[in-house]
Amino acid sequence: MVAFAYQESDMHQRYALGRNLTSEATDALTDLLRGYVARPVNLIVDLGSGTGRFTAALAEAFAAQVLGVEPAANMRLTAKSKSHPATIRFVQGQAESIPLDDSVVDLVFMSQVLHHLADGPKALREIGRVLKSNGSLCIRQTTRENLDSYFYQRFFPAARAVDERRLPSRKELGGAARACGFRAVAIETLSHQIAASAAEYVDKIALRTYSDLECIDDAAFHEGLDSLREHSSAQPGFPKHAENDVFIFEKI
Repeated sequence: MVAFAYQESDMHQRYALGRNLTSEATDALTDLLRGYVARPVNLIVDLGSGTGRFTAALAEAFAAQVLGVEPAANMRLTAKSKSHPATIRFVQGQAESIPLDDSVVDLVFMSQVLHHLADGPKALREIGRVLKSNGSLCIRQTTRENLDSYFYQRFFPAARAVDERRLPSRKELGGAARACGFRAVAIETLSHQIAASAAEYVDKIALRTYSDLECIDDAAFHEGLDSLREHSSAQPGFPKHAENDVFIFEKI
């Protein structure tokens, strides 16, 4: 398993530029969540909150308190530096050891976290511990079924190989959650725009904010980037969207 250590990188300085989402993409996600999470939501845990990309949107969508739990100090400090309402807090913590009492959380949200965990089943059991009875777990995750939608990977075969090894399939993710005390409510696939133009797409990939690109050596990265640039100049109409799967589970 290839791991990427956010706390040892400068990813926090470039993440927002490389991985920002349109308001339409964020709204589509929160609308989906509200459609499946029918119970009142008072406390949300944004687990692996990073630079707080989804934290404010979750707080607004559910009019709830949100606790961002993030192990990497540099990512967490970047999140804290943004303007947030008093209903949002960020704390140090791991998915395998969430700093909360039992049965106090209504919704746990995770985006692109599972493949970074040292012990996925332990994290799922820990999520079950902090969730209230019938509480909800939302996992926004690239699965192996989504990989063909990431056009840039055609030019970075080593990065594609990293993801094929570390990312779960839909079946594997669902099975892992069920084994840890969750029932599946829904699985949806959402498409989001990475960039509006070919030039913007290449500029974002050049920032190397996708962790699969950080897991390959510099020579492979620069060779792939040169090939992508050449392709984008010759054929700028290539796809600039990508897909993620959104899993909604309920604690049994």
